[in-house]
Amino acid sequence: MGRRKYPPLAPREVEDILKARGFVYVKSQGDHNFYIREVRGRKYMPQVDTGDVCDEHIIKKILRQSGLSRKQFYASTKGTAKKINVRPATKEELATWADS
Repeated sequence: MGRRKYPPLAPREVEDILKARGFVYVKSQGDHNFYIREVRGRKYMPQVDTGDVCDEHIIKKILRQSGLSRKQFYASTKGTAKKINVRPATKEELATWADS
């Protein structure tokens, strides 16, 4: 059996990915944490459900809210890059993802 295209992640892993990509924690509302980043005049505000494992459906929603591609998202940390078998992003790639 092959690897999943969107492996499930713990909420902590998702938050680490967003922080690595330059998102800043804004607020909590219930069991959701909100992060924000402005890129080329557009604001992205993904929300992370801290109560449960993030499955494929939730990860796709976070990708839409963050403006990141699947590869950019998972390559943000060493642990998550390994889950989809890609090279982890360098510090330069993390800082300039919005330019691509």
